[in-house]
Amino acid sequence: MRFAIFAGSFAPDWLIVSIEHLSTLTSLRLKLLTKAICAHLLTTTPSNSGSVMESPGFNSELSPSEVKGCVAALTFITVSATRVLSSSFSDGSPPLSQTVIAAELHQLGLPQESAEGFSKIYDEFSSRLVQWNLEVMCRGANRMDDVKWRVVYDAAVGGYGEGVVKAETG
Repeated sequence: MRFAIFAGSFAPDWLIVSIEHLSTLTSLRLKLLTKAICAHLLTTTPSNSGSVMESPGFNSELSPSEVKGCVAALTFITVSATRVLSSSFSDGSPPLSQTVIAAELHQLGLPQESAEGFSKIYDEFSSRLVQWNLEVMCRGANRMDDVKWRVVYDAAVGGYGEGVVKAETG
């Protein structure tokens, strides 16, 4: 099944497995984790998103690898929804609503209350996340300024006019 939060693509298999683990968390814990991931994406200083799951009051029965999967899943969903929302401003398509996000997460296997909790937290951060996404895209385009390239001709490889492009970053 294709999902709007993934730009009309299928949900990856690893995400569906991670959503099974996310569904074991209470909606409050999922909201706390979502809020921490959104805040982490918006900061320029590196931090550990998983530290929320280790804080007092966030007692879960998940293994460390399941915790990493949950953080990766929520980050993937957040970034994917932000990309779709960002592109909706440029191509004129309708933006993702809180209702659509909650319904699609519920279809993926997240309990209704948790899906609605995620979409509410995401909605609080969405305008700042769209701005963040646009900045990341601009920085990615500007990285090409640092690429130095040259064409190396090798007579042994292809004779006349055959060259290999060598690119270096830095």
